[in-house]
Amino acid sequence: MNVKLGIAAAVSAVFISAQASTAFAENLNADLLVSNCVVCHGDDGISVGSTPSIDGIAKDRLVAMLQSFKDGSRSGTIMTRIAPGYSDAQLEVIAGALAGN
Repeated sequence: MNVKLGIAAAVSAVFISAQASTAFAENLNADLLVSNCVVCHGDDGISVGSTPSIDGIAKDRLVAMLQSFKDGSRSGTIMTRIAPGYSDAQLEVIAGALAGN
């Protein structure tokens, strides 16, 4: 294998991976973003288990809740690990979509 080609391929792979991560990080598709919430909070935000239902919560309150999970000022079992993975704009979109239910 040509070392120069190997290095070029590795650099290209890192660049493409970074572009994909940036594209996901900037994704504001509400359906895609909210699809993750359904797993724990149920369809339309109505939980069938011990996870709290989130239907009927106003957008501003949802944003505040998500932001507090993100910054660690609110405790939780999984949300403190999930929320930091979203941008502030994505959290706004998620809250808006969920508040629309």
